[in-house]
Amino acid sequence: WGGGIVLAALAANALTGLGRRPRPAARTIAGGATDPAHERALAGGVRPAMLAGAASEEAALPTVDRYLRGAVEVPANRTLVVVGAQSPLGPAGDLAPDAVGQCAAVWAKLVAALAEKGLEPRHIVALETDVASRAHLAAARAEQARHLRHHVAETVRIAALAEEGWLVQIQALAAVAR
Repeated sequence: WGGGIVLAALAANALTGLGRRPRPAARTIAGGATDPAHERALAGGVRPAMLAGAASEEAALPTVDRYLRGAVEVPANRTLVVVGAQSPLGPAGDLAPDAVGQCAAVWAKLVAALAEKGLEPRHIVALETDVASRAHLAAARAEQARHLRHHVAETVRIAALAEEGWLVQIQALAAVAR
């Protein structure tokens, strides 16, 4: 449950399918127009439209439809870094009593794990977030918004976690050109 890191260098064919031409980097939307949000996400580190100009933190939280849309494509010749599920335990083995504190602890560990490999949150392309209850989703989203300014592929599960008292754990997939 410590959440180790695994490196996997993938060739272009592993990402696009053997014997097929690579898919274009830009994604199109209705009418054949290019999806600008997707292009910004490919460039990395850009604040998503769902957060730009939001009147409140609640307005900034994506709807289920928003974060379930589409997929994130990793361009060829990238190294993938898998950060296993990070527990909400603090550095001294302490456990915050609420979801806000536990989400902060999980993200601190995610950021530290990425830094061990010379990466930052802007390199994250996918997240798997497990929360013990729907009541903890707002805290998870708020902490995620503090670290990510781009679209990522996401899976969110309401789940019984490994230890009593754990309210959240998160696994990440990051990609970087090496």
